[in-house]
Amino acid sequence: EMREVTGVQTCALPILSLNLNEYPTMMELPGALPVATAASESAAPRKHTTRPILTGTSVLAVKYAGGVMMSSDTLASYGGLARFTNIVRLHPVGKNTLIGCTGDLSDFDKVKEHLRDLIIDDLCEDDGDQITAPEIYAYLSRVLYNKRSKMNPYWTSLIVGGVTEGKTFLGIVDKLGMCFEGDFLTTGYGSPLALP
Repeated sequence: EMREVTGVQTCALPILSLNLNEYPTMMELPGALPVATAASESAAPRKHTTRPILTGTSVLAVKYAGGVMMSSDTLASYGGLARFTNIVRLHPVGKNTLIGCTGDLSDFDKVKEHLRDLIIDDLCEDDGDQITAPEIYAYLSRVLYNKRSKMNPYWTSLIVGGVTEGKTFLGIVDKLGMCFEGDFLTTGYGSPLALP
């Protein structure tokens, strides 16, 4: 029924009553994709990253007589798009340690949370000792290996550098928990370009 009331056209539609139980659900239709339900989502294990989306590339690090020099670009790519140009991928840990990240930046944030908790625990002990670069390196190798063993790795490679009691330290930990030390280390696309 159409009527016009002061220049505005209105339409009255008959009210339809539908019994939704009479129609098949999406799961019952042939060829339908499975739909996740709240029960199936809660039963599934929680995953952090299965495919990195926002990633950073190369980190270069060099050990020299007085310390460690580390550098990285500030570009973060969103898939194949060079999206963010001011992302910092070098992070100080404690007073004498620096870590650099290649890979997924959300996983790097999670690693930074682990390290922040480690530093807080170290400060709460109030024993006068400070956590050193080799200790952070060993801790990160265990964290990344543990995540890999649970089939849910952090998609990141980390370079750990620092100075401890006058000695310089430089090591790398990859997403599988594999780790090694060296005088000149690179990650990401910089590795084939910078290493012989």
